[in-house]
Parts: sequence; C-alpha cells; structure tokens
Amino acid sequence: LAQAQAAAIEGSTIYVFHGNGSTTGYDAGIVLRDDQVLVGEASPLALGGTTLAEGDLARRPMLTSTSGDVVALASRNTVTGVGLAPQGASSGIAGGAGDTGGTLTDVVVADTGVVATEPAIELVGTSGQFVVQDLTVVTPAVGIRLASNTGRVVLDPTGTISVSSTGATAVSVVSTDLGTSTFDVVQASGSSTGGITLTNTSGQVTFAAVSLATSGVTPALGLTNAGDVTVSSGTITAWGGPALSLGSTPNAAVHLDAASSASSSGGGIRVANGGTVSVVAGTVSGHLSPAVDVTGGAGDVTFGGTIGDGPGQSLSVTSRTGGTVTVGAVSDGPDADGRISLDGNSGGATVVGGPVVLATGASPAVSMTSSPGHRLELRGGGLGVTTTTGNGIQAHGGGTITVTGTGNRVTTTGGRAVSVVGTTIGDAGLTLESVHADGGTNGIVLDGTGDLGSLKVTGSGGTCADASTAGCTGGEIRSTTGHDDSSAVPVGTGVVLRNTRAPDLQRLWIHDHANYAIRGSGVRGLTLANSVINGTNGTNDASPYRDGAVVLEN
Repeated sequence: LAQAQAAAIEGSTIYVFHGNGSTTGYDAGIVLRDDQVLVGEASPLALGGTTLAEGDLARRPMLTSTSGDVVALASRNTVTGVGLAPQGASSGIAGGAGDTGGTLTDVVVADTGVVATEPAIELVGTSGQFVVQDLTVVTPAVGIRLASNTGRVVLDPTGTISVSSTGATAVSVVSTDLGTSTFDVVQASGSSTGGITLTNTSGQVTFAAVSLATSGVTPALGLTNAGDVTVSSGTITAWGGPALSLGSTPNAAVHLDAASSASSSGGGIRVANGGTVSVVAGTVSGHLSPAVDVTGGAGDVTFGGTIGDGPGQSLSVTSRTGGTVTVGAVSDGPDADGRISLDGNSGGATVVGGPVVLATGASPAVSMTSSPGHRLELRGGGLGVTTTTGNGIQAHGGGTITVTGTGNRVTTTGGRAVSVVGTTIGDAGLTLESVHADGGTNGIVLDGTGDLGSLKVTGSGGTCADASTAGCTGGEIRSTTGHDDSSAVPVGTGVVLRNTRAPDLQRLWIHDHANYAIRGSGVRGLTLANSVINGTNGTNDASPYRDGAVVLEN
C-alpha cells in the first residue's frame, strides 16, 4: 500500500485487493492526495464506464496503522469497499482543515488489534460536503466525531449507518451542518463521556434505534441547540448522569422504549425548550437534582416510568407556555426534598398518573406557584404525602388543581396539610381520604378557589364520635398556634375557608386550636358531617376576634 501511495498522483484510483486476509503490507495507513479514489475489493472497480472488477463483500481488505490515521483524507476523495482497523492513537478515517468534501461508502471500521484511542471517523474543520453511506463502526473509542466543519456532513438515509462504541461516545457532533442524515443503529456502552452528543448542529437528523449504557456526569443522550432531531426508538441506562438532556432544541422528537438514571448529580430526564419527549418506561433514582426537569417550551413530555427515591426534587416544571408534562408513579422516601414543584408556568398542564408517595420534611410535597393558565392533575389515587414543617399540598397564585382517585392521604407535623390560595380547584375536585395536621399555623386553607370544584375529605368509614374518635378516618387537625387574629385567613386555625365552593368534610376530628377550629367567610355551601370538634378552640371572645369552635361569616 505504501508503494501505491507513492506512485499515485492526484485524481488517480488506488485499488486494494483482499490479499491473503492479513494486514501484511497494509499496516502503515495511507495519506490520500486530492481527488484520489481508494477502492477495496469489496466494492466494484469501474473506470471510464467500464467495470474492471466486481465487488465481493467476502474479500474486503483490512487496512491498519499504529502510528497515524489509517486513511488521511485530502479534498474530494472517495473511500469505498475497505475495512479499517485503527490501533492505538490512530483514527480509521480522518479529515481536517483544508480538506474539502468527499464520499465514504461501504466502509467497515473495526478494532481488531491494539486498542484504539482515537475516533473511528473524525472530520474536524473541513469544508465542502462529505457524504457517508453504508458505514459500520465497532470500536472501543469514539465512533464518529464531527466538529467545526464549515460545510456539511451527510449520513445518507439511503444507506445503513451503524455505530457501536464499547468505551466512549458513539456519536459526537459539534458545530456541524448534518443536512438530512440518518443513523440506523447507535450503541454505546461503558462510556463516561455520554453516548450521543449533538451541540450547535443544524439539519434534520434521525436516530432510528439507540442503545446507550453510560456512566459519569455527561448525559447519555445530549442534544443542545441541535436543530431537528428525531429519535425513533431505543433504551438508555445512565449511572452518575442524566439519561436524557435536551436544551434549546424545540424541534426535537424523542421516543424511547425505556430510559433510566441512577445517582445522577444532574437529574435523570432534562428538557429545556427541548421539543417533544416520550419515554415509555424506566426508573430515575438517587438524583441530586430534579429527577424529571422540564423548563420552558410547549412540547408534550412524557415519562411513563417510576421516579424513585433521591435527595433532589422528584419533578420540576417551570416556565411552560403549553403542552402537557406527564409522569407515572413517584415514590420518594424521607429526605430533605423529593417534592413535585411547578412554578412560573403560563400555560399547559402537568399530569401525575401513578401513585405518589412523598416524604419531604421541611419542603412542600406538592407545590404549584405562580402558574396562571397551568393545570395540575394528580390522578389515580394512592397519594401519600408526609411532611414536617413543609406544606403537604400547596397551590398558590393561579392555575387549576385537581386530585382524584381513592386512598389519598396527607400528613404534616408543622405545615399546612392543604393550602389552595388564589388557585382554582378544577371540576373533578380535590379529593382526599384523610388529612392529618399537628401544629403549625393552619391545617387546611382554602382561599379563592373558584366555582368549579371543591375539597372533599371522605374518610374510609367508621363512626367518628366524641366518645370515640378512633373512627375519625378523615383525619385529625389539632393544636395550631398563633396570635389573636381577626383577619379572613387567621393563624391558629384548624380549617380556614374563604371564597371557596362547597367543601365537604367527613369524619374529621378538629380540636385545640389557638383561635378557631373552623373559620369561614364567603363559603358557598359547606358539608361538615360525622365529625367531632372539641377541646379548647380560642380564648378571646372580644371583638374583633370572637374566637370559637366554628365561626362562619358571609
């Protein structure tokens, strides 16, 4: 091969026979000149319209190098029908500054000797258009690296592009126009630098099937300002970093059969102005940042898996203008956070479809704030919320909230169990089986909740009576504290009802509050049944306080 390289002039064709199947004579790589064509015996050889040799896939020659790139490109080269086995610090095919356009077709890059440390295919700083068609890469290093190319690199959708890396990023593209490109199969395992990374790219890119298993802080699938990207199917498992991170890629459409992340400092699923995402299954746990974090945009984002225990928030939805964020089950154990948090959303909806179990300490467990036009739905029942001084369910400052299903329970030992202020309860209602609040300033506050739906505390049967409160299965609200307060939303009050529609409270035991057991004004209907109010509720009968067990005003 070295002799052919020395003899060939610009624009000539170099034909490489299979030989005896070894790399003898083929082990020093080749540096192409402008307009040269490198043809291996696996592809037909045609000159001047005449076919001189038929291609034979079984007789693909294998070229290698340990001291430089196996094939170093110039301008307007064609490379076809060869196998490349880079070793050590060598790439399979490399092009750089000054190299203008070319075609790579029917090329196999496979590591068969000394472990390669450089990308199998690397184009950095090139110009013109490169077309890659029918490429297979199997390597322990980076599969394809494209960076700062001023022209275009097209992975031809009419061919088959298969990239597999067993120790590094499979596809890394930065600042490159990809035209209309398709990656048929991309696999990465054992990578600490992510599996697929596209940053500041343009074009319409499709990943038909991905399988990524990574470790380290880099997202397994990372798309940042990446143009129009479609991921049709695949699975992702990440340890130490996010499974998926989309940023400023509003035209992305990602569908994954499963995506899981464990012990990530950067959360599990991150979507920031990132288009539409659908993940059918998976688990996120051990997260230090929000397990599912959706910021901005209006594309639908669905994670149908399970959000498990971790010190970070379970779900964060902020600055959304439309679309629906949907997650499945949430199960977070006792720690400093774990909350479901919605803030600053002007439109769209968040739907939690599975059972939710949260123990968030001083943090609110379920929180929607400053989100006019946004809708929060907790569906399916099985809500189990426990806090210390954090509110159990809080919805403040606009939007709509509904909680449906059976077996929904809220317990707090210092916060408000339910606090809905300036936020509409939707027509499906806010239904809880039980509410337990011990201490704090209030147990339940409903203030300005609209005319669509109501709070319902149902209990689970039993007889709730002064002689025996064991049957008060709707919960216990006791011992709130606070100074004398004649406002419409006074502290030291078990249940505050103001401008709210028809709350229905069943089988509740409310007792021993600093000012009032129940204080209401502008209440449009109230059902208080099978409940007990006793103990000492208020100590100041003087105007304007008029403390008492139940005080209702128009």
